[in-house]
Amino acid sequence: MNYLIATVSDIDSNYGRVQAYQILKYRLNNSIWGLYGKTRNKALVTTKSKMIFYVAGYGIHSQTFAAEAEVEKHFDVFPRRDIDRFVNVNKWLYEIPVNKLKLNNIILYKNPMKIHNYFNSLDYFHNKDITKWWCSLQGGIRPITKHDFSIIHNDATNHSY
Repeated sequence: MNYLIATVSDIDSNYGRVQAYQILKYRLNNSIWGLYGKTRNKALVTTKSKMIFYVAGYGIHSQTFAAEAEVEKHFDVFPRRDIDRFVNVNKWLYEIPVNKLKLNNIILYKNPMKIHNYFNSLDYFHNKDITKWWCSLQGGIRPITKHDFSIIHNDATNHSY
């Protein structure tokens, strides 16, 4: 089992900018995620992998850890019949992924947590240039330690809001 951060970013569509958090909620509501041909570290994504979702971009809940899920099944292809579960084809169409992930144990955090609050506590950020922290999250998938996953998970699920 691997522990990972998956990044979701804003996209520009024919209907305007679509915020990353909106994309994240749409996909998680459909228990689906996709991996593109150029997604970094996609080979690390396996059945039972646990993923934290980082919302990039500039909209609502940007620069936060906003959700988590477990990979229930990893498919070698992304069937066209599932594309409307991955994107809102009537409002924003994006590149079709290569691989499909079926997700379970999905938790959308009630109060997404600002990433800046974790620069000193996560192993992931040690030995990284904090002045350019966002560069380390570009490319889709980043491995993290079980310890880092536990810190984020516990902060998100142990607070009473």
